[in-house]
Amino acid sequence: MKPLLEGVHLVHMRTALVSLVVMMSLLAGCNQPPKSTGTASGGNGATATRPERSAKPPETASPPAVPTPGKPMPLFEFTRLDGEEDSLVNYLGKPLLVNLWGTRCGPCRAEIPDLLEFYRAHRDEDVEIISLSVDDSVEDVRSYLKTQEMPWVLGLDTSGVASRWGVRGIPTTYFIDRQGKVVYLRLGAMSREMMESFAAPIFE
Repeated sequence: MKPLLEGVHLVHMRTALVSLVVMMSLLAGCNQPPKSTGTASGGNGATATRPERSAKPPETASPPAVPTPGKPMPLFEFTRLDGEEDSLVNYLGKPLLVNLWGTRCGPCRAEIPDLLEFYRAHRDEDVEIISLSVDDSVEDVRSYLKTQEMPWVLGLDTSGVASRWGVRGIPTTYFIDRQGKVVYLRLGAMSREMMESFAAPIFE
């Protein structure tokens, strides 16, 4: 009977060994790293996802608009002599002259009497004039007004349009029609006859 018992014992040992190998294989499988999903940020064989770059170039500031015959007059703001802020927008729709001048400018002072006659002659046609002084002080303009009447819109070039528009000298006058379009640009002083000629299209 002893050999038979030894055979049974060997069978049990083999069975135990097989079971042990199977259990070790299962335990080893639980410790394997997870497979890559292809969206990892690094590592061999991984495909890192990167944000797409826009092909659109960075926007650059457009150059400032300048008054150009045939084009709409660029909008601007200014400070009236009474200290109130004003804007070109408030005068669009009228025949309009925008005049850059200064109290220390001889040609500027020389044309003002003719400008006054022109203004009075066309007042019933709703003409308007905006004279922007490049003087540093409002007192300079007020002092000048004691000797010269200028009954239209007066202001200081507080927004720097003379510099922004590249004005080469004063007086400079822009003639603007009822549609807000620049029809003529005059650099230098004008006589009354010249004013009438340059302004004719703004009354059409």
